[in-house]
Amino acid sequence: MIKTLSNIFKQDKEKFVIPRSVQQVIPIETIWSDGIFKIGRNKFAKTYKFTDINYAVASKVDQETMFLEYMDLLNSFDCGGTTKITINNRRLNKVDFEKAILIPMQEDGLDLYRKEYNNMLLDKATSSNSMVQEKYVTVSCYKKTIEEARTYFARVTTELNSHFARLGSKCAEVNGEDKLRILHDFYRTGEESGFHFDIQESMRKGHSFKDYICPDTFEFEKDYFRMGDRYGRVLFLREYASYIMEAVVTNHPYQIGGNVLNTGLIDNLPSDACVEVPCMINAKGVNPCHVGRLPVQLAAMNQTNINVQLLTIEAARTRDKNYIYQAAMLDPHTAAELNIDDIRSMCDELIEAHGEYMAMYK
Repeated sequence: MIKTLSNIFKQDKEKFVIPRSVQQVIPIETIWSDGIFKIGRNKFAKTYKFTDINYAVASKVDQETMFLEYMDLLNSFDCGGTTKITINNRRLNKVDFEKAILIPMQEDGLDLYRKEYNNMLLDKATSSNSMVQEKYVTVSCYKKTIEEARTYFARVTTELNSHFARLGSKCAEVNGEDKLRILHDFYRTGEESGFHFDIQESMRKGHSFKDYICPDTFEFEKDYFRMGDRYGRVLFLREYASYIMEAVVTNHPYQIGGNVLNTGLIDNLPSDACVEVPCMINAKGVNPCHVGRLPVQLAAMNQTNINVQLLTIEAARTRDKNYIYQAAMLDPHTAAELNIDDIRSMCDELIEAHGEYMAMYK
């Protein structure tokens, strides 16, 4: 097992080559119409789209069953493969939405009702700033040939369909054209309706598929990147959720640093402040640990931030602008740069700039 894991880690550490063009930034070498992509030396990947799992509204027994089924799903993959879950929040493509969802007019005297129903669908779709959320799971493996990869993914597809069905979800394969469309919509936001790709025609003409999906420019800086006229940054987040769920279900303790209400955990900070302290997770849930008193200088430094936070909360609760002014005046950085009149003027300008979103503050 250790030798197998060592080989996997070595395979994942491919030599980094500085890209010389925008097309080279996209880490895909070869595509097939069935949705299998070659993304490295003997490395193949396939993506599946799945629907929501109603975990939050399920009973405690059903939640435990879902959690155990989810662990079975993860354990169903062999050690030679890797799995990645992607949550894609993208802007709704109105043209595709109208083709796929809206009812076409038939000129039979009932179009008035169809228009009304279509308007209801459009209002519903645009109520969340025209954003839709899609969920994908991508499975990758190292195989010598595409035939071996197809055999592997055929087994994975069967297992995924079975496990997601028991979780109350639906899982579907993403073919090559649909996967390219997803990448195109990500790299070229705002041009979703302009996507057109025919793999057979592209092969006949000798064109690269990357030319159809890549952005106009791709620039990398020290801590961010620029893609066309958009900016982005990659953040690494430690996955706490699975550890927390496992500790609750199995009662195997797990410790994290948690942000909780200060219920006597830090003696010399206010009880209505939020503090970060060690928390032990077990079958009883999240159990914050008592820390005691902080050194005087550290408590004073924390208190300067807590004052601003409590006044901000009070402003949101009462809709009283005076608390906004007071919070800004007590902020150490603001107080060091501006006098009281300037701070008040700055707050008024910011409130006015936010328009109707701050209209309730008097």
